[in-house]
Amino acid sequence: MSRDRIRIVLVKPLYPGNVGATARAMANCGLTHLVVVGAAWETWPDDAFRMASGADEILNHAVRVDSVEESLAGSVLAAATTGRLRCDKVPVVSHREAVPRLLDAARIGPVSILFGPEDRGLTSDDMGLCPLRIRIPTSDLHRSLNLAQAVLLVAHELFAAGDGYGDDSESAIDPRATVDEIHGLFGQLQDLLCEVGFVNPQSPQHASGAIRQVLLRAGMGSREVQIFRGMVRQIRWALAQPRDPRDA
Repeated sequence: MSRDRIRIVLVKPLYPGNVGATARAMANCGLTHLVVVGAAWETWPDDAFRMASGADEILNHAVRVDSVEESLAGSVLAAATTGRLRCDKVPVVSHREAVPRLLDAARIGPVSILFGPEDRGLTSDDMGLCPLRIRIPTSDLHRSLNLAQAVLLVAHELFAAGDGYGDDSESAIDPRATVDEIHGLFGQLQDLLCEVGFVNPQSPQHASGAIRQVLLRAGMGSREVQIFRGMVRQIRWALAQPRDPRDA
């Protein structure tokens, strides 16, 4: 089922109780894959299990990683949750609007949904790794959501939508490229653009952030990514060859 491929990613959570409450919210909605970036605890404190209220298996099997990039490995789509109305000119959709896209992508491969630290949310760099931005609408009376509440709202929309999004089989012709494959292409392309002067190597993110978003949203297959990487390698090789002055 599509929901089996949904990963909930908590980036540097501050309180173990919120991690436990997140596990409970996931279990309520049939999600089981929890990833924690930069966990401050070698083992989960009692508070985490107390707030998990029986969802101990999700905590016990939670994957711990050191970076956001590592948490996205293998994902065909990454979504960043945010309280902002717009992010780096990337459109922001509600959690309800995002569900069809999340489930459609999950038919093909793993999907990661990122939630930031309780005090400040995800950084711009973290969000820059994700082509989809999700905002949960709230009342002006109080905009802030608890971390586990935010996870529950997104997870319940996925649960309520069910799995009526067609066949889960992957394309045998060219399976969708993973997020880390796209980042690999982007890094290679950014190096080339720095070499030819299109991007300032002192601040490459200023000009190339938009390029990365285009690549992330393009929906390329793995074979297409390899073709583009081969093109970049060939261009770099050609630029390194000595030129005949008569060709100038």
